[in-house]
Amino acid sequence: MKQVDFSTFTRTRVRTLHASGSSDVYITTHNDTGAEVVIKRTKITCPGDMKRFEKEVGFLEMCRHENLVCPYGLVRSPPVYALVLPVYARGSLFSLLHASGRTLTGAAKLAICHDVVGALAHLHACGVLHRDVKTDNVLVDEGGRAVLADLNAAESEALITADITTQARPTGGFFKQFVVGTLPYMAPELLRSVRGAAYTRACDVYSFGIALNEVLTQTVPYSDAMTEQVQLHTILEARYNHDLLTAAITAEGLRPAQRSSFGVGVGGAAPDKAAPALDAAAALAARCWSNDPGSRPTLPEILSSLDVALSVALGLWGTASRADLPFLVPMAHESDLHAAAKAAGDPTSAAPVTAPVSVPNTAPAMAPATAPALSDLLGFVDGLSSLLGLSGAPNKEGAPMMRVGWEASAGRRGADRMEDRHVLCSRPGVALAAVFDGHNGDACAEFCRKCLPELLLHQWTHAIEMTRVAPNKEGDPACIPEHVLAARVPGTALQATFIALHEGFLRSAGADDSGCTALAAVCTPHSVWLANAGDCQCHLWRGEELIRLTQEHTAALPAERARVEAAGATVSTTKDGKMRVGGIIQVTRCIGDRPLRHLGLSSEPEIHTVERTSVDKAIILASDGLWDVMSPERVLHCCNHTAKSPDMLAKRLLTEALDRGTDDNTTVVVVFLQDLNRVRVLVGVHMAECSEPDEDVIAALREALDARGLDSTGTFAQLEERLVDAVAVEQSPAAVEVVDVDALSITDLKELISKARMSFADCIDKPELRSRAREAAAALAKAESNYQSMFAQPTRTDDATELPSELLTAPEASSDKRALTEQLAALSLKELRGLIKEAGLSPDGCLDKTDLRAKALEALDRLKVPGAKHGPISAALFATETAAALEGAAA
Repeated sequence: MKQVDFSTFTRTRVRTLHASGSSDVYITTHNDTGAEVVIKRTKITCPGDMKRFEKEVGFLEMCRHENLVCPYGLVRSPPVYALVLPVYARGSLFSLLHASGRTLTGAAKLAICHDVVGALAHLHACGVLHRDVKTDNVLVDEGGRAVLADLNAAESEALITADITTQARPTGGFFKQFVVGTLPYMAPELLRSVRGAAYTRACDVYSFGIALNEVLTQTVPYSDAMTEQVQLHTILEARYNHDLLTAAITAEGLRPAQRSSFGVGVGGAAPDKAAPALDAAAALAARCWSNDPGSRPTLPEILSSLDVALSVALGLWGTASRADLPFLVPMAHESDLHAAAKAAGDPTSAAPVTAPVSVPNTAPAMAPATAPALSDLLGFVDGLSSLLGLSGAPNKEGAPMMRVGWEASAGRRGADRMEDRHVLCSRPGVALAAVFDGHNGDACAEFCRKCLPELLLHQWTHAIEMTRVAPNKEGDPACIPEHVLAARVPGTALQATFIALHEGFLRSAGADDSGCTALAAVCTPHSVWLANAGDCQCHLWRGEELIRLTQEHTAALPAERARVEAAGATVSTTKDGKMRVGGIIQVTRCIGDRPLRHLGLSSEPEIHTVERTSVDKAIILASDGLWDVMSPERVLHCCNHTAKSPDMLAKRLLTEALDRGTDDNTTVVVVFLQDLNRVRVLVGVHMAECSEPDEDVIAALREALDARGLDSTGTFAQLEERLVDAVAVEQSPAAVEVVDVDALSITDLKELISKARMSFADCIDKPELRSRAREAAAALAKAESNYQSMFAQPTRTDDATELPSELLTAPEASSDKRALTEQLAALSLKELRGLIKEAGLSPDGCLDKTDLRAKALEALDRLKVPGAKHGPISAALFATETAAALEGAAA
């Protein structure tokens, strides 16, 4: 095989065809000719990968055949090991059958299967077993010729026989090297895990039988099979998962469904002209998947039978050549996205859903405080266009990039039941995030993932255009102010997008009975717009709290239950304690679910708008797999104690959910609304060097607390601490600058920690120093916040600080405490501790002298009570205070 220089091909991938743990397959172009080729690049991670690559190259050179893939050449340029293959115009047979929107004619089906079995028979004649026969490994060219590809799992029949006779070490009854292939196509003798059940020619015959029936019926194997064990998820599911399907194939003899007769048309369509030949081929498929390997026909027998069937089909079509056969006929489906959007109706005519949303009292207002400007809305269009590759310019020059991250897991349901999908993309000034929680299959969620950005851009642009043509002449009774029109754009566009997704999926070629719940968020520098239909949730991390922004649309919600009951549906409780519409589905709003639309299900989302504030940190979107097992309090704890990276936070939340036993697919999407690694630091403030606040202010605070019945040691201590921080900022007027903690040196980190009166002695490495530095920066920023909240309009003069008048209600306050404070400043650490103990308090929580002085003041308050017993230190202090008072009176 000819060796090719890898540098002759462009590094840009035209399209990725397949990606797995063993190889990447993609289309690229030749630098000189511009011709497109397919690169199958093997991932080399160990010596075994190298052997596997060389073995595949050897089989391709040894087993050349017109219906086996024939590479142009190979690349052996470490670290690149790849095959250069031709581009097959019609792609894989699996995609042609299930994603093209067309159906193959009966004669074309037989011709393709004839090609495949011819290639497979040639491999067996060369002593090679393919071991992964399936429609995804069959490629079809423009003329309808099929070739068998991917010999990555192939093995020499002689080597398998030798291994099975010589291997003697314990294996637990299972030879791992023979567990190859894809579950729906694997022979039952392999799935039973019987010792000595080597891969044989009969196993390839079984796999071909499954693929043959798939081609004839144009149905994914076992996709329509139902089990008697109903699984309680969002919807009552009776489909097989990996383990149940394995058991059914081996123990119950389950096989894919077959057409009773091809002489009867489907859906009112006329039967295929080659129906008799197709019926004969279906009977052949049933023989190929016999439970007894010895009863299966050999490949020469299958090839002979298909020769006869293809000849009959050609005769029925009135032609003697395959080249004259019609290949495809159109399906009665409409897959164009814009047609789907049009079918959904005029997006501006849909009124936003106004059902009340139950949120905590601390939640931000769901209605915008200020209407978005049209410039912001147009900026989103520019940003989304850039995301879709429709324009190269970002929406706003200099706008900050919102960092995004995600993590997803199938959980206990298994990888074959991963039905969650998500959309996550970010450009400067704009981010789009969405989570789709599929049920009863993943087709609907996958459709929404692919189509959401383009549909949203279409609807968003259309909504803006409608605002421009709306009546706006002065004096026109239909005049609508521009800011009112602008406020309608996001909700109108998001709602129309969800409806278009629903209608588009039902009309798409891949539509089935599956459905999904949907949650989408559009983030701009000033607002976050949300659309929710189903049981996914979005929470806002604002300041030190987590605020729930959406509600779950389930039958347990009174308003939703009333709505579906008004539509004629019933609501009942199943044995898992969940309320279900029609006894089947939990959610009342979703996309898809064609068989259940009569139950009053709606695809209209609830629209919410949140105005962003300076303390908004992130939004978290997740499917119910997370929220079913984690409380908002636990999620907030994870937010506060995880590295400030959206990827790390998403991973942490998902891991916690899995540890807590979630039994559902789980997807977590995180959008950081600000860079949490860049913190505001007050330069020049050393909190340990702050002087005490004015005693008049403290006295006024104490009187105010007394008047409201709030006088308590804890309350007063908290307020006093805020005053200390505020006075510290006032006495050291500090510039506020933004510092990237990750960019600081170890010395700078330690200096920052020391400024906040914190210790770094227990930090053993730089990551721990960075974590402690973030805490220190937060403490310093809190001091600034306290200052701004205590002194709303601070005014500095050369002599004094002007304070709010309500804090200056005691101009005649005694100077006794000031005198005591001065005395405390002269005490040693040992004397301060002794004074605190004399009042029955503990100095253990005091980290430095400033803390000890504050605790000593609290001790003096206790010792001032009539009848209190004084120790030597407090007695001396009060004696000094009395003498000073007498001197002042005499003066």
